[in-house]
Amino acid sequence: MNDPTDDYFIVTRDRQAVDGKPRFAGFVAGNDWTADRMYEREAVSRARPMVFDVDERDLRLQDDVPGEIGHWIVSGGDILVSNVVAEVLVQTRPAGWELVPSVLRTIYDTYIEPIFYLHFITGLDLWDRDRSEFAVPFDPEFDFSAELSRIVLDPERVRDILPQDRQMFLLDGVGNNPVLLHRDLIERLSAANAMLGARFFPLAEYRPGNSFE
Repeated sequence: MNDPTDDYFIVTRDRQAVDGKPRFAGFVAGNDWTADRMYEREAVSRARPMVFDVDERDLRLQDDVPGEIGHWIVSGGDILVSNVVAEVLVQTRPAGWELVPSVLRTIYDTYIEPIFYLHFITGLDLWDRDRSEFAVPFDPEFDFSAELSRIVLDPERVRDILPQDRQMFLLDGVGNNPVLLHRDLIERLSAANAMLGARFFPLAEYRPGNSFE
């Protein structure tokens, strides 16, 4: 197979700014109960929706204008998506992740829904130890994850994963657990006009340094 690195994009926050403030708002856990569920590596009960708050650090408060809500709302490695995005994602026959019904509470105590939390149950450790570049020394015997200045995927590891399971995945073994999307999925999202709020960098060109934010 060709180098799979060329086929993937990394999801990051759209950092456009208006008057020195981010154009697109991020989010924080609505309460401790929500925060606990965010980091579970098991399927989340859907008995009640997860609740998130708009991150006030991202608001243009001097104009009393909340940051805009895009189809993707990205805060670090955590992601909320709109119903438009969800409809595209479920066509991939998801494995390793689930879309959890959620609500996003604004500063005006109104709710934005339907919206979904992209909850990863498992990740895929597919990065190439020999060709990736390390931002800091990495010792696999002692370190759970690596900080990379260049991410390269391992063709043999990728080949072992079913195509539907690698359309979108959480990259394990790397600091901040970036989310990667295959170019076929990017094309479907673009066709649905479902890209607003995030930036999708070609993985082969992305240089994260010590941060994916």
